[in-house]
Amino acid sequence: MESSKKTEQPELAKQPSKEQPKAPRSLADILDTMKLEAKNSAQAKQQDPLEEIKEGEGGNPTATTTGPLTKDQEDEESKGFERQFDKIDSTLSVREENDVRIAVIGNVDSGKSTLVGVLTKCVMDDGRGSARSKVFNFDHEQKNGRTSSIGQEIMGFNDDAKQVELERTTSKNQEWSHIATNSKKIVTFLDLCGHEKYLKTTMFGLVGLMPDYSMIIVGANMGVSRMTREHLGISLALKVPIFIVITKIDLSPPEVYEKTKETLVKILRAPGC
Repeated sequence: MESSKKTEQPELAKQPSKEQPKAPRSLADILDTMKLEAKNSAQAKQQDPLEEIKEGEGGNPTATTTGPLTKDQEDEESKGFERQFDKIDSTLSVREENDVRIAVIGNVDSGKSTLVGVLTKCVMDDGRGSARSKVFNFDHEQKNGRTSSIGQEIMGFNDDAKQVELERTTSKNQEWSHIATNSKKIVTFLDLCGHEKYLKTTMFGLVGLMPDYSMIIVGANMGVSRMTREHLGISLALKVPIFIVITKIDLSPPEVYEKTKETLVKILRAPGC
């Protein structure tokens, strides 16, 4: 009788599982993790029956038995973690003192990107969009002259309160590195969209990027439009301090310019503003 042979199937090589990229953790998650690790460490110390070698005075090691923490030891540990949290808070306060974030908002074609380009790039505009072209992110913004994304530019000041001049660099990263290295204080401009089509993007910039102030740009020749009122209302609802800059004064007739100022004063004096 012929012996039956079992066919062996080749084992498939196990493919290594692809780890999903971890999302960046927030400050609250980091603090919660630190608290959990501290609690686990304290419990491990209470359950460990071994003796802990502790350095005494003069460098002589002294053996101390590890037992349940006393009230004084728990208070000391709590103070130690509070000091660590204070260091984190002080780091955030330094950023707040040295970095002022300004959201640039207002109606479309009021000159927001041009103003940001003139201030941050230390150049004058030629009337054809040369300044704003230095802060746009995409080619279609260059073509139609309208911001459809969130642009970020920085302006630095040295110890003498003078603006740090840019060097001839080939990339934005080199510019920012030069400004951050030689500046004592930094102003960050958040160039937001003015067109109604991109209102959601503007809302994200005002909520997610946490500006310290809102700079509302109003074209003198355009008056106070509906989107200007909309952006003003959003800033007031978010309790972001505001200030107003009027542009294109040279293009506006005197009577239109005066009417624009009167309208702004009337709006700012209204209840709830």
